[in-house]
Amino acid sequence: MDSKMTEELRKNLLDFGALSYSVEQMGLVLGMSREEVADMLQGGGQVVYNQGRERFRFALDRKVMELAMKGDLKAIEKLENRARGNSDLGDFSL
Repeated sequence: MDSKMTEELRKNLLDFGALSYSVEQMGLVLGMSREEVADMLQGGGQVVYNQGRERFRFALDRKVMELAMKGDLKAIEKLENRARGNSDLGDFSL
């Protein structure tokens, strides 16, 4: 992480990654131009953004696994799809 990155910005980047926000969407929320956001991502922000995306995917996977272990048929199907290499959880509603 860039030493100049504030904790608030780091948290925002984690959230943006979790929600798969585009550069334009991030810019609107942060009040930054597209170029400023792109520079921030190149300056270490991309790692934090990716971490947010993967943490969110992990949290979803963990929740699906918990539901499957309780016998939820939709969750079991989602886990079976992942085991076959389909990494998209789709529109699984909790």
